[in-house]
Amino acid sequence: MSKIKQIDMTDDKWIDEFKPIPHAHSDSGYDCGDGDCLWETYGSDIEEVIRRSDMPEWKGRLWTVFDDGSIGEGYHFVNRLGYIFTEKPAAPKTHYYIYDDMLTPEEDEEQEYELEEQDEDISTRP
Repeated sequence: MSKIKQIDMTDDKWIDEFKPIPHAHSDSGYDCGDGDCLWETYGSDIEEVIRRSDMPEWKGRLWTVFDDGSIGEGYHFVNRLGYIFTEKPAAPKTHYYIYDDMLTPEEDEEQEYELEEQDEDISTRP
């Protein structure tokens, strides 16, 4: 078994650390500081999200925004609101839980868990 680190952080800290990339054709209103950055779950946006999810240069740089406002690394289908690409990739063997600091007044934490390592990274598969 491999150790998987979990990092919980606020959305503001996540924006500062990972630097979301603005999406020039989005008008969702999901602004991460430098412009709208949300990719939609339909049409040409989802086609591009899926295309990039298979490209090595985008590995770790795709994040899912969930309908509860939290953000997690990788491609997820259930309860998704949209997707964000970042300049900095997620660390390998790390699970991130990004939350709105207005909703969850907890301290940022790092934890390690023993999880079985999978042969294939299924987080980026549709």
